[in-house]
Amino acid sequence: ISKYCRVAKWLIYKKGMPLGQLMYLLELQTAYTGALLNINTFNQPGVENGKKATFALLGKKGYEAQKREMDSAPALDGKYIV
Repeated sequence: ISKYCRVAKWLIYKKGMPLGQLMYLLELQTAYTGALLNINTFNQPGVENGKKATFALLGKKGYEAQKREMDSAPALDGKYIV
């Protein structure tokens, strides 16, 4: 990670690349790498599931089944948590 931070700082401060341009470049890199590896980088089921879980925990109407499912999950066992 520190290597990437050094590269980002170099591009922004030494080469004068605007931060937005750097972020766009990294987004393109992610999309192209995903395409080369046959991964749909724009499909994020985990994000959608996280939103549903949040709505359920907040008690939003329509997410009662999700809330019941989460409440019925077994308790966490500390020996498996890193």
